[in-house]
Amino acid sequence: CPIVREADGLALSSRNARLSDEQRIQALQISKTLFASVEYAQTHTLAETKAFVESAISTAEGLRLEYFEIVDGNSLQTVCDWKDSSYIVGCITVFCGEVRLIDNIKYKE
Repeated sequence: CPIVREADGLALSSRNARLSDEQRIQALQISKTLFASVEYAQTHTLAETKAFVESAISTAEGLRLEYFEIVDGNSLQTVCDWKDSSYIVGCITVFCGEVRLIDNIKYKE
């Protein structure tokens, strides 16, 4: 099912209440990066897109990447090429301070 987002784009979660005002601003980089990666993916390989997201989050202030995987949206098995599936999503987990945030984005459906 599609992810529900707050008005500013942050994935809806009860954990968001644990974020300070500054952390909430930092956490917005997660959804901004995922949205940008969809555009990026149109002209780049899957590996390049994965590296784009990992680099953007790893260098963002206040964020610590736990994982980012691009997977088949049905099986959740890792895919290596955009041709590997007709339904591909990116799944990410990021720590903002001590708060563990999750998000996902559709690349193909």
